Amino acid sequence: MAQKLPKKEFLKRLNSEDPLLGCSITSMNLKDVTFKDNSLANLEADHVLFHNCDFSETWLAGLKLHKCRFEQCEFSEALFDQTLTNSCQFADCGMEKTVFSKSHIVSSYFLRTNAKILTFQDCVLQMTCLEKCDLSGLKSVNSPMLLMGMRDCQLVDASFPGADLPGSDFHNADLTGADFSKANLTLCSFNGAKLNGTNFAGARCIGISIIGAERETTDFSSAIFENVIEEAPEEQKEKNSP
Repeated sequence: MAQKLPKKEFLKRLNSEDPLLGCSITSMNLKDVTFKDNSLANLEADHVLFHNCDFSETWLAGLKLHKCRFEQCEFSEALFDQTLTNSCQFADCGMEKTVFSKSHIVSSYFLRTNAKILTFQDCVLQMTCLEKCDLSGLKSVNSPMLLMGMRDCQLVDASFPGADLPGSDFHNADLTGADFSKANLTLCSFNGAKLNGTNFAGARCIGISIIGAERETTDFSSAIFENVIEEAPEEQKEKNSP
């Protein structure tokens, strides 16, 4: 069982040579704390607010995060390894070149996060929303994303080949040059998205919606189409009216 630490003891241990492995913290606010280069392996955090904290280049293995909020925190080049993130929020954070490996992200929310070249490797993401984030160059490898939201995101040159993305929402996202080849896009929404140069070759596009999407030089070769929604219901009614 994780050792529960009060805030004062946690900060003291953080700045000493005593290991923090397997500790637990709950219901506290942490501001301007530097975790850089410290191992927080197996830390359990519940209802903790992290404000302007530095986790860059930190090994974050086996973490269990529940209803935590991260504001203006830096995670560049950090490694989330086998972590569980449940009902957490990340607002205005930096995650450039951050890696999530063998992690489970559930019902979490990322807002205005700079996450260029973010990597999901062997992860599971469920009912998680990334909104107004810069995810250019994102790489998803063997990481199913179920009912995901990536609205108003920059996803230029993002890589989702063979990904399982059923029911995901890419409303108004910039997907220029993104790769969805052989991906499962059943019931996904690309309404208002930029799909210029996007690769959908061999993708499963059952019931997708592409209302108002830009589709110059989009590659749909060998894609499986069925019940695709290309026009809003109102527009369709006008066309069908005598």
